[in-house]
Amino acid sequence: MPDIVKKYLEKIKEFWNKYNKKQKTIFISSVLVAIIALVILGIVLAQPQTVVVRYCSTASEATEVRELLTSNNISCTVGSDFEIIIDKNDEVEAQLVLGSNNISSSGYSLSDALSGGFSQTQDDKEKLYKDYLEKKFADQLSKIDGIKSAQVSIDFKNATSIFQENQDAYINAVLVTTKTIDEATAEAIGLLLANNVGNSNTNNVVVLDDKGQLLYSGITDATSASSSLSVQYKYQKQVQTNMEAGVKKLALATQNYSDAEVMANLKFNADVVNQIVQEYTVPTGSEEGLKSTSYEVDSTNGTGSGGVAGTESNDDDTGYELTNGTTTSGEYSLRQYDWLQNSTYTDTKKAALSLELDQSSLAIILTRYEVVSEADLTAQGLLGDMTYEEYKLANSAPVSIDVEDDLAQLIANGTGIAAGNIAISANMKYVFLETEKSSTPVSFIIQIVLAVLIVALLVFVVFRSARPVTVEETEPELSVEDMLASTREKQAPLEDIDLQDKSEARKAIEKFVQENPEAVAMLLRNWLNEGWD
Repeated sequence: MPDIVKKYLEKIKEFWNKYNKKQKTIFISSVLVAIIALVILGIVLAQPQTVVVRYCSTASEATEVRELLTSNNISCTVGSDFEIIIDKNDEVEAQLVLGSNNISSSGYSLSDALSGGFSQTQDDKEKLYKDYLEKKFADQLSKIDGIKSAQVSIDFKNATSIFQENQDAYINAVLVTTKTIDEATAEAIGLLLANNVGNSNTNNVVVLDDKGQLLYSGITDATSASSSLSVQYKYQKQVQTNMEAGVKKLALATQNYSDAEVMANLKFNADVVNQIVQEYTVPTGSEEGLKSTSYEVDSTNGTGSGGVAGTESNDDDTGYELTNGTTTSGEYSLRQYDWLQNSTYTDTKKAALSLELDQSSLAIILTRYEVVSEADLTAQGLLGDMTYEEYKLANSAPVSIDVEDDLAQLIANGTGIAAGNIAISANMKYVFLETEKSSTPVSFIIQIVLAVLIVALLVFVVFRSARPVTVEETEPELSVEDMLASTREKQAPLEDIDLQDKSEARKAIEKFVQENPEAVAMLLRNWLNEGWD
């Protein structure tokens, strides 16, 4: 193991020694600069960006807001002026939490309209403040998951000034959505808009999506016919959509079909029924029916004779002496009995909008796709004398197939709709695979060429930067004597002069020297004198 480490260390050392001192300095400096830049960038990016979500007037209010945000997993700090500071990434979530709890956030206050380049006139301030709120709300809503963009309009026409308190504004928001917005999110958006603009309630807030569907309305008047119809229609569509999706999922779960289309015809009853049932309990051991009231009647009649008026004696059975004649008497009595019964009252109030399954029906179309290829048909001998194109043309139309006998009952058990009210149709359709052709798109070739060029360029740059610089050794300066000696050594030897061959000019000069030696001596003397001068 130490030998391997030593071997690699020697290779690293050898690689490092290929560079001169200047290259090593540049390399080390570049690495240090890159490291310092990365450290600075990391520190800057690691610093959290904070925003003030609300300015509180008292310490108790700041504590309440902090506890509310903390309970919703939003970290926050309280500043010296009781301002609530949060991470910028949590700004939208904090706005929704505060709005849902009827606490308006900061950023939508009067100070925003009066600062930062607003005009001095009151009307201009109001217009700029309104425009500021609309843009601010649109920006906040676009940060919510499922909302691509938003357009918000605010109308303060019912207030003499938008800066007056307790003036409810009309707020309309249109959302461009990327997915379905649930009711809880839509309600939170409505509360956010109402509270942050200063409304006392959400009655004037309307939220729509880009398809024109009503997501939220703050209208609370349940007696309104249009509002009631809208709620009923929304409920019916939701029930119908859920049932169709459930039936499709159930049909495809049999794994006998590739696709299903379901249409539900649901009947709803919007009548409100209030039914009161009273039951009487027969006392234990009673042999007769229940009594509510009974009557007893007694009637007696009689006659008698009267004695002679005056002092004469009368018989013992003689009545009061009135007149001389007969008397009659009668008695009648009526007794009524009211019985206290043991009874139970049941008050049943049926739903205002109920689904009547016995009058509802379903229509289902099932499709089974059969994937075939020319190779499969040829192997099975199904083509016969036809070509593949002729076979595709002959079998392009869907073919009806039989439906399982228990499928209707299976769907009936899952939905509650009678099997007799479920109509099912199934068909089979061929999907023909085309023969693959090996064709390379031009764009793919261009991408490959560009990739090769980029890789080659990178390799060239790396090679040039990694290649060691050739150090040229400077030759020492030579003296004049050395240069002359070197020149003599390198000079090619002169050819021997043929002394026997003399030119005519040479012969003429020699003759002149012999005949005029004095003139030649003088000429030579003059030439030497001129050369030294």
